[in-house]
Amino acid sequence: MEEPFESIDEWVTKNLKSVDIREPPVDSLVLARHLGLEIIESDAPTRSRSRRVTIDPEWPLERQQSTVALAIARIMREEQGQEIAVPLTTLVERLLVPQIWWPRDARSSDYDPMVLKARYITATYAMLAHRLPELVEGSIVTIVDGDRVEWRRGHGVRTPRMLAPAEQACIDQVRDTECHAYVVHPGWTVNAWPTTGSGIIVRSIVEPMEPDEA
Repeated sequence: MEEPFESIDEWVTKNLKSVDIREPPVDSLVLARHLGLEIIESDAPTRSRSRRVTIDPEWPLERQQSTVALAIARIMREEQGQEIAVPLTTLVERLLVPQIWWPRDARSSDYDPMVLKARYITATYAMLAHRLPELVEGSIVTIVDGDRVEWRRGHGVRTPRMLAPAEQACIDQVRDTECHAYVVHPGWTVNAWPTTGSGIIVRSIVEPMEPDEA
């Protein structure tokens, strides 16, 4: 996966510079027009095709941006001149949350998705959450919506399907306060943040287990 990501990130960096986008947020509409895409605004959008993308100006900003970014992702695949074994949704994430800024910004925010969302306003909370696990060894990031785990990914650590007690306790605190929560249990350091609707992003740091505990 490293090689295709490297070529993807190089493509993104080069094209952002070509339209003088040098810091977040990424405006995919500006980049799309530079790449020759026609953006049509309509209150009855039809399926985008070829070099034409239709968006509804009444859509939330993130939906407009991700729709146009998806069309750019298809161009990215074409210009790579080879089959990229990466989903289009992943290309969209790496376009709206570019690697050239992401690690620095994530570290400086202490990996706080609420701070990051204020900077990457054209990306969704889910996109930011999807990009968090890669940054820190031993971390697990989870997206919870209501009582359901929508997405869960770890990096360099065994990731149980079920939430750990520390994670559930942190989620419960967020639901009670509607604010960021922080819980420390043996082996677990957990932060959780409310997002939109009933969504919660949970970021857990898991201490390595001793051999006799495995």
